[in-house]
Amino acid sequence: MKHSSLSIQKMLLRMFIPLFLFGMTDIRSMAGQPVISPERKGIQPLMSSEEGSTTEKGKYMAFFSLGMLPGSMDIIETTPISLGMSHGYYSQGLFLGVGMNVENFQPAFLPVYADLRIFLFPKEKIHPWIRGIVGKTFLFPESSASSEQGTKNVGKVATGVGAGISYPLNHQHAFYFYLGYRYMQYSGKSKNYLQNPVVNNFNFNHMEFRVGFSF
Repeated sequence: MKHSSLSIQKMLLRMFIPLFLFGMTDIRSMAGQPVISPERKGIQPLMSSEEGSTTEKGKYMAFFSLGMLPGSMDIIETTPISLGMSHGYYSQGLFLGVGMNVENFQPAFLPVYADLRIFLFPKEKIHPWIRGIVGKTFLFPESSASSEQGTKNVGKVATGVGAGISYPLNHQHAFYFYLGYRYMQYSGKSKNYLQNPVVNNFNFNHMEFRVGFSF
């Protein structure tokens, strides 16, 4: 009986040892192979929702600001205050919109302009940008210069260039500073005592300091 049980054990060992060695050899060969990443198999990792959403897709954007315009002017010596806003479309570091300011010149001005802003490093935490505007100056009809008898004020060109820097408060809102140059014109048309037309052209050369908020 003893002899038969020993012979059975030997037989089982003879069958088990080759299977064990074969299994160990297969595991070692698998461990020696490099791990194939999803990229090597042609499977691309999923892009996060933040990547591509701000650079590939455009979005509506608005700027609101308060500014001062020190500089030379033909008719008044005070520093005008300016309230401004721009609305437009932002995509891949480029903003293109339409802007309007209300400014307490004498007469009071309402410049309306195309607003172009180029963000130099849109993916960085702080966003520097350059800006250019071009449009036309409109005058409020009830301004003091317009109230003079026989005088008609007509707005002309409004243009400017400058640079700003935005400090994001979150993924949508930002606080910004702007420094630039503004040039504007308007003409006052009237008649002299001989009823001959007289045209006076007024030029405005100003620095422009603004603080604002965008979203």
